[in-house]
Amino acid sequence: MGETDVKSGTTKIGEVDPAAISTAGPDAAGKVCNKVAAGVSIDGLTFSIKNGSAATLEIEGAGTTTFNSSDHTAHVDLNPVQGGNVCRGYRIKGLLGDARGDNLILSVTPSFVQAVNAVDVECNALPTYELDSLSDQARKGVVAYHADVLAFVHNVDDSMKLKAIKGTVSTANASTATLTDVRIFTSGGGTMPASISFKGATFTISPISGLANGEWCRVLMRCEPALQGKRFQASLTAEFAP
Repeated sequence: MGETDVKSGTTKIGEVDPAAISTAGPDAAGKVCNKVAAGVSIDGLTFSIKNGSAATLEIEGAGTTTFNSSDHTAHVDLNPVQGGNVCRGYRIKGLLGDARGDNLILSVTPSFVQAVNAVDVECNALPTYELDSLSDQARKGVVAYHADVLAFVHNVDDSMKLKAIKGTVSTANASTATLTDVRIFTSGGGTMPASISFKGATFTISPISGLANGEWCRVLMRCEPALQGKRFQASLTAEFAP
């Protein structure tokens, strides 16, 4: 499968023609390379297969795990973590197509550990938000497997500081999941002082001390129950001031 650049969010690895799969099921092998913005380390990887199944997943330095037979996913915790620009080899064994005969679609979603009230929780993360005073809003999505989702929000404005963030969360195909908490952290994962309010699926974080050009923060959004492979989207709007 070659090398796949993995960023925050869900990344498609490739497709496999089921007509090329033998009765025993072939292997799919390659490397995943950490290209998350700002060199954020990856703490875990979830591989998923659509239109088919697989037996096991092997990750370099992390051992072997079995694919779940119901949702066709396999998750590994990485120890040591996968730092920025570091690649790891993987091998998926026992690929099989389903009865429809469509191409198997292989994807990978990284996860990240965030300390919340001194307890480490595993989070998926949305694709990176790069906002400025002219392009101050973006909607991103991820296939989420955990109850907690992070947004990495970067200020790329040349002269204005990021002072507030407003957001709206959508869990379109996970109607039972509701937004139960919102937190903001520094880029290094420490608590950032701010007033946070939320009602239903919307929230406001203000005031933020002021993120200058090139600085960024982490916004954590917690849903209950865990999303377990459902789509999670968040529209974020940043407010800027001198």
